[in-house]
Amino acid sequence: MKNNNNSNNNLQDLLIFEESAFVYNDPLNQRDQILKDLNNKAGVYCWFNNLNCKFYIGSSINLLNRVNDYYQDHYYKDKKKSKYC
Repeated sequence: MKNNNNSNNNLQDLLIFEESAFVYNDPLNQRDQILKDLNNKAGVYCWFNNLNCKFYIGSSINLLNRVNDYYQDHYYKDKKKSKYC
């Protein structure tokens, strides 16, 4: 990236974000790596639904526990009753 002196603070913030961001293209098959990467981390996460092109954004002080919820059978069973599925 080109360094622009007028936006030096914004550039540094962006670089910090890029170094701490994780992207997973196959979360079902990358579950073990995702949970390993999120251990002892707080932050913001984003799920993208390939079927309807919608994003879900959330945050947690314990990303491991929060994201792990999405992999539990009871989570999907409860959501099937929801009008949001």
